[in-house]
Amino acid sequence: MRNVAREKPSGQLHGRTALYRSTNLGAYGEGRTIAVFDPLLRDRARSLRAHGTSKRYEHDEVGFSYRMDGIQGAVPSAKLPYLDGRNEHRRLITAAYDGRLSGACRMPRRPAFGESVFRMDPFLVEDRRCAQDSFAAASVETSAHYPIPCHLQKAYVGLGYSGRSSPVSEMAAEQELSLPSRPEMPDDIVRYVAHQGISCPIGGLYSASFQSSRNSREPSDTRVRLVRGRANPPFARCRRPATTTA
Repeated sequence: MRNVAREKPSGQLHGRTALYRSTNLGAYGEGRTIAVFDPLLRDRARSLRAHGTSKRYEHDEVGFSYRMDGIQGAVPSAKLPYLDGRNEHRRLITAAYDGRLSGACRMPRRPAFGESVFRMDPFLVEDRRCAQDSFAAASVETSAHYPIPCHLQKAYVGLGYSGRSSPVSEMAAEQELSLPSRPEMPDDIVRYVAHQGISCPIGGLYSASFQSSRNSREPSDTRVRLVRGRANPPFARCRRPATTTA
C-alpha cells in the first residue's frame, strides 16, 4: 500500500486489502483498508463507514458500522516495517512448493506484470481427499478454501443457479487445496512440507503452457535450490478408484 500512491494517477480508486489476522498484514482481529486517490471518494468512504455521517449525529445517507477500533490499526502499523521481508519469505516458500509439486498438481498461473505476495499457497488436484490424507499422514495440515462456490451457497438459492452452471468455479471448489504458508515458518519446516510429495491426476483449470513459462523464472535463493536438488521422496498414489458400469 505504501507504493500505490506514487504509481496510481489521482482520481482513481485503487482497491482494498483485508487485515484479517492470518493475512500478510493482519490485525489482532479483523479490519479492512482501502486506497483512494479522489478526495470525494475518500470523504464518502469515511462517511459510509460511520452510518453515513458527515458530522456527528448528522446522517446524510444510510451507511454502515465499519469503524475499526484502535488496536486493529496499531497491530498492522507495527508490522508494516517488516512487510517486504515477510512477503519475500512467502515467495520463497511458494517457490519451494512449486519445485516439488508442479509435476503432480496444477499450480496457479503467475502473472508476468508483477509479483504475488502469496496470501495462500493453493493448487488443484483431482482427488482432494486422497491428497489431504497423504499430507495428514505426514502431519502436514492442509485447507480446502471455499469448497462451495458462491452461486451454490444457500444464501443465493433464489437466483436459480444449479450445479455446472459455472463449471470453472465449481471445479476449483472441488479440487483446490492449500499448503501451510506463514512467514514465520523456518526453512527446515518448509523443506519438510515440500518433500511430502503426491502423485495424482492434475486438476484441469490451467493451461498446459503454464509449466514452461513458470520454469523460465527459476528462483536464485540457495535455500530453494537445496529443496529442488534433493531426490524425490516416496509418493503417495492419489488417483480416483476406477469405476465400472453394468
